[in-house]
Amino acid sequence: VDRILEEFGQGDILAFLPTEKDIRETMELLEGRLGQRLAILPCFGRLSNSDQQRIFSKSSKRKIVLATNIAETSLTIPGIRFVIDTGLARLSRYNPHSRTKRLPIENVSQSSANQRKGRCGRVQDGICIRLYSESDFEKRPVFSSPEIQRANLAEVILRMKASRLGKIETFPFIDPPSPAAIQSGYLLLEELGAIDSQRGLTDLGRKLAKLPIDPTFMQCRQHYLAISGRGRSSCVADFEVIEDPLGRTYLAIAKDCDITKSVFLNDDNGRSQL
Repeated sequence: VDRILEEFGQGDILAFLPTEKDIRETMELLEGRLGQRLAILPCFGRLSNSDQQRIFSKSSKRKIVLATNIAETSLTIPGIRFVIDTGLARLSRYNPHSRTKRLPIENVSQSSANQRKGRCGRVQDGICIRLYSESDFEKRPVFSSPEIQRANLAEVILRMKASRLGKIETFPFIDPPSPAAIQSGYLLLEELGAIDSQRGLTDLGRKLAKLPIDPTFMQCRQHYLAISGRGRSSCVADFEVIEDPLGRTYLAIAKDCDITKSVFLNDDNGRSQL
């Protein structure tokens, strides 16, 4: 960033970082050093609509936008002349054997790196600075693995059956999922009682398919309602599917959010107080 500011007198900057945490930490670092010269703006999926609009508004200062991979293809930010690419992204991966979902930080593919490069130079000649070597770039896979091959297929199978789209094994996916992942999805749905031994939808399965929630969470909620007899659920599954209540905003109330959050984090219990 210092080099760009010293050598080039105009043009906004877009920097790709892997996680929201990295964006926050980088914002704090840049605000301390360059806050008088730059308008430092975050860009990630959980950002409020009002904060997202700040990215597209005009500013009296040069802008630097710190973004996750959401800015690769989902949106185009005007005025970007420089791109700084860390070459990293957080991707969701589901392990069908352990039935666990991970969010590892991985190297992006060559196609994703080229997408990032294409974000600069849309209105004038642009410059992309990659924080990794050319040999590293050439060793990376050409394309990213499709999400259908990284996801928990239980929810996909449930939605397909509810929508009568046929069997997932014969559906014409461009990049079909592995047989092991498909089998794992069927086994999970059968254990939850969402499908029967013939792989047909049960009454519970039809209920689970009505809400866009992970079938495991939804079944937990249904079970809680059945044994508690309550009209409303206070089940922990409801808490799991909402956004992080301890997350902070980048609006003017950010300091107030931190003060309120400290009430819950000032002893050994931490989040358990919720």
